[in-house]
Amino acid sequence: MDRVQKAIQYVKSLDMQNHELGTFPLEGNDYYMVQEYETKIPELKKLESHKRYVDIQWIVSGEEKISVSDVVNLKVMEAYDEKKDVMFWEGTENMMETVLTAGSYVVLYPKDAHMPGQAVEAPGKVKKFVIKVAV
Repeated sequence: MDRVQKAIQYVKSLDMQNHELGTFPLEGNDYYMVQEYETKIPELKKLESHKRYVDIQWIVSGEEKISVSDVVNLKVMEAYDEKKDVMFWEGTENMMETVLTAGSYVVLYPKDAHMPGQAVEAPGKVKKFVIKVAV
């Protein structure tokens, strides 16, 4: 079983609804974060990507829109920050958008620029697991 699938299986085994917020270790450099926040209108969000980790974004409660694009279609807006493992992009051409609802997740690889946390119709509360699997 590959490490992404292994991380998904592990998180599935947790009591996600009642899990405390924070950051928790997995194997090696892998880890997961449990977050609660209010979604925002797309104009307040940034398109991001990571080089060192695959992101698995899993909605526990609430819903959010996420936009995704291959980084080859984009221009760098903010250069890669190695310490935070993030860079920001401009450009919205060829964006795929989907709505994640409770129980759904998306796997995002380093080539996948993504803008999570967007309000679907109006801002709302979301509880989410973000699992980081080292590349």
